[in-house]
Amino acid sequence: MKSGGSSPLVGAVGDVVEDIVVDLGGPIRFATDTQARITRRRGGSGANVAVAAVVAGGRGRFIGSVGADRLGNWLLDQLTESGVELAVERSTRTGTVVALIDANGERSLLTDRGSSTDLGAVAASSLSGLDALHVPAYAFTGQPLAGAAKTALIEAKQRGIVTSVDVSAVPVVEALGSAGFRKLISEVEPTVLFCNTRTKSLIFNNRITIIEFD
Repeated sequence: MKSGGSSPLVGAVGDVVEDIVVDLGGPIRFATDTQARITRRRGGSGANVAVAAVVAGGRGRFIGSVGADRLGNWLLDQLTESGVELAVERSTRTGTVVALIDANGERSLLTDRGSSTDLGAVAASSLSGLDALHVPAYAFTGQPLAGAAKTALIEAKQRGIVTSVDVSAVPVVEALGSAGFRKLISEVEPTVLFCNTRTKSLIFNNRITIIEFD
């Protein structure tokens, strides 16, 4: 809790998309039918962080771009119903991610981000009142969102806002290159960098140590 008694406000820059989750009971039978359990839900790493902040007892603000269509309306309604504040632009069409889950629980993602990367700038008002700003590294893999997210992190740090970056996934590091990702992190200087052992090794070539606390 903040000293004034109000809950901390966490802003998250990134995607809000439709997730189509396909649970496969076995291998895909090519060129014919494969039985599966299919569900649809709100997704997007940026949106998920904003919702998680609310669930944890804080406040969340989603900052991003979403399609000017019925699907986009539904996703934004879902965020509002979850108690998330919205700072969004509407553009073209909403993105969709198809997650194929195999019998062992491993997932493969088919990604169409739609208008998620269309955010050209993060308005000063979107940063107003934030205690923390989080950016999933997915945001750095498409322009103009990548530039907007980078600028937002730098401006937030200048305002004294806690900042964090989540490396997200191996393909993100591969897209930017290890040296490119290190350069990006040195420029935005997040307060916290989230990564797992595999992504840490790719970025830093085992030159840093991760300390785990019980």
